[in-house]
Amino acid sequence: QSSTELTRFLQSNKVDSVVIDKISAYLLQQKYVDDNKFAEWFVKSSQRKLKSVTALSYELQQKGISRAIIAEKLAEQNSEETNTLKQLIRKKQNSFS
Repeated sequence: QSSTELTRFLQSNKVDSVVIDKISAYLLQQKYVDDNKFAEWFVKSSQRKLKSVTALSYELQQKGISRAIIAEKLAEQNSEETNTLKQLIRKKQNSFS
């Protein structure tokens, strides 16, 4: 869950804003909530569903993830996919030799 989703959940359950701030700060400090790790997990798990970059970006924005984190995680994913494709091409080329 992203930090924004946590805040929205607590607000929807009528939790006082001071309490929300304390809970959020504690969870962030203890690394129970980490938007960076959440975005990384979300992109990797969505890879199996063959979602477009635009769809992933939109969904992460809806979850309150910053554009900087989104751009970073999508670039990392693209780099990993490029490396995998290069390895597959080399393997195929070697099989024809």
